[in-house]
Amino acid sequence: MKNFIINLSVVAFISGGGSYFITSGFTGVGFDVATLICIYFFIITVISHYIITETGAGNRKTNSDLNQSEHKGKHSGFVTRFMLATSAKLLFSASILFGYVFYNRDSAVSFILLFALNYFLFTAFEVFSLNKYFRSQK
Repeated sequence: MKNFIINLSVVAFISGGGSYFITSGFTGVGFDVATLICIYFFIITVISHYIITETGAGNRKTNSDLNQSEHKGKHSGFVTRFMLATSAKLLFSASILFGYVFYNRDSAVSFILLFALNYFLFTAFEVFSLNKYFRSQK
C-alpha cells in the first residue's frame, strides 16, 4: 500500500501540474478548484484501492483449500469488492459533477473536462496498479 500511495502521489502531482496549465486557459475554473479535484481523486483512489486489496486479504483461499463446490466462487470476493468500489466511486463522482454543474453553469464545460480528465487518469492508474498487485500475488 505504501508504494501505491507514493506512485499515486506522483500521478496526483503530474495531474495537478497539468490542471494548472489547463485552468490557465479557461476563465471559469480556478486553480483552487483544480487542486480540490486532484485531492478528491487522490483520496477516493486510495479508499477504492484499500477496499479492493486489503479488505479481502484475510479471506483469501488457496487452490488447495477449495473443494469442487467452492471452486466456482474463487474470484467472487474480488469481483464484489471491485464492483462495489468502482460503482461507489462512479456514483459519488457523478453526484459531485452534477452538483457543481447545477450551481455553476458558467464554468460547467471547463469543470466537466477537467473532472473527466482526472477521473480517467486516476482510474487508469488504479486499474494498472491493481493488475500489477494481483499479478505479484500469484
